[in-house]
Amino acid sequence: MYKIKNIKSSDTNCTVLQNRVRRMPNEKLIAYKTKYGSWVYLTANSFYEYVIKVAKGLVASGIKKNDKIGVMAHTSFEWVTLDFAAWTIGAVVVPIYETSSGKQIEFICNDAQIKLLFVENAELHKNVKLVYDKLKTVKLIRNLEENALDELETLGQSIKTKQIKELEKAVKSSDLATIVYTSGSTGKHKGVEIQHKAFLSVVYSSNEALPELVQKPDSSFLLFLPLAHVFARFAVLAITEGVSLLALSGNIDTLLNDLRYIKPDYIIGVPRIFEKVYNAASQKAGAGVKGKIFKRAAQLAIKYSKALDSQTGLTPDLISQRLFYDNLVYKQIREVLGGKMENCVCGGAALDPDIAHFFRGVGINVLEGYGLTEITAPAMCNRVNNNKIGTIGLPFKGVEVKIALDGELLIKTPSAFKGYYKDPELTKEVLKDGWLYTGDLAEADDDGFIKLVGRKKDIIVTAGGKNVSPAPLEQIVQSNPLVSHCVVVGDKKAFISALVTLDMGGVNVWAKKNRIKEPTIQKAAKNKAIIAEIQRTIDEANETVSRAESIRKFIILPEEFTIENGCLTASMKIIRRNILKTFEKEINREIYKK
Repeated sequence: MYKIKNIKSSDTNCTVLQNRVRRMPNEKLIAYKTKYGSWVYLTANSFYEYVIKVAKGLVASGIKKNDKIGVMAHTSFEWVTLDFAAWTIGAVVVPIYETSSGKQIEFICNDAQIKLLFVENAELHKNVKLVYDKLKTVKLIRNLEENALDELETLGQSIKTKQIKELEKAVKSSDLATIVYTSGSTGKHKGVEIQHKAFLSVVYSSNEALPELVQKPDSSFLLFLPLAHVFARFAVLAITEGVSLLALSGNIDTLLNDLRYIKPDYIIGVPRIFEKVYNAASQKAGAGVKGKIFKRAAQLAIKYSKALDSQTGLTPDLISQRLFYDNLVYKQIREVLGGKMENCVCGGAALDPDIAHFFRGVGINVLEGYGLTEITAPAMCNRVNNNKIGTIGLPFKGVEVKIALDGELLIKTPSAFKGYYKDPELTKEVLKDGWLYTGDLAEADDDGFIKLVGRKKDIIVTAGGKNVSPAPLEQIVQSNPLVSHCVVVGDKKAFISALVTLDMGGVNVWAKKNRIKEPTIQKAAKNKAIIAEIQRTIDEANETVSRAESIRKFIILPEEFTIENGCLTASMKIIRRNILKTFEKEINREIYKK
């Protein structure tokens, strides 16, 4: 059984890698794809040796302790290597989303005082060059696609290993490991300062909570979430602390092929990933006999999963029906995800409980958890043998949770951030007496499981004084394969309404089923059959709330929410205030017109 380790002042994120080398030097640690599509495997020892060579190259490039290194790329082997190499010499890595605009690149580089910037390819290099004259501290830009790490290795040949070891000893657990700029869903970009000891705390406590995943012998894990997000970088360290193979997939277009090749035992994802797998399976089944079979199988999976939580438990009939559908439907769904997967961890937003029940009925346990950049990713999670669907689980060891009188979730944890970079006043607003004020509204049940009920700032107060949390309604509407996003509106209005955007992949499948020409997004937004189908889902959502909280009207927008139009963050979260401002005319003229 895994035991949480004490964090010494000399411990850093690199301690996790060094321990892996000592425990399993010649066993595979990392798998990644070359630009030609072939997979390469590295043992722990080989990877560590390469990290030291790249660290030498950073030193030869003039990087010193506490200097800032920027990385603007998809999830990749190069990024993971740069993280460990920088941490080895005490440098601070600053992620920049590959989707960032010129203004965002300029702000982060200047605010963090980045000295050396790594970009993934020529296209991103071009984007940086457009604002290069405005970058005050960036002295050099290196292109990862043009063998930047190999260049560092060559450059570092003059640096002695002894020098690197001396620099490594000078790095302390209290030193900064990274500054992660929040993606701006709730306000301006904020640089979250995260120390090595914060990462180590959450890595050790999560490994203790989920040993069935990270400590499972001969297991593999596929990481496809962006490393610009702290959740993914935590995962790299958690896997390294464990015994699993860490496989890296930076291209979402090849994800299904990567899943089939790696056959991971577990993954981490966000709700949209699981919703898309469910919707894709439903759409593939079609509307005929196969469609009816899938629908029955899905209903049975949900019923089976819910029975696991009921007092009466499973009946012989449920068991036999599940066995029948397992051979017919469930096995194929598991095969899409690689065939070996038994557990997943889901975070980032609330997952529709029926989606979670569906996957558990299929044979894949989805464990919802909760975390924030300010607490270095997860602070709580459901457990493999104690999973209460619809909640974000129980706190990890060492984490304290309480709910304020106004319902806000407060967390005290050793993994809390040091503060917002250069903004002590803003830090004091959210970190008070060691408690992080999360901004999320929550409830706790008698067993201590936490359930999110909305965002404090997102609460809608209608003209009639009714408080409405939009998230549960949005969640149900977004389960429809035709829907990409649903944003509930109605603050200070007479009733609740919604803005809906279309998932054109789902719309095109629907069009093919109905033997009509694939519509444009503009035509689809006005299609009566599509409007009726979305109304049906909204009716289902309305059944879960009172009339005062129900969606009375909705409009389908003839465009999608994107990063470019300011409606989505780089991590694909909606920016509610921007959406309300962008579509203010539509809201007032088409929904609330007098």
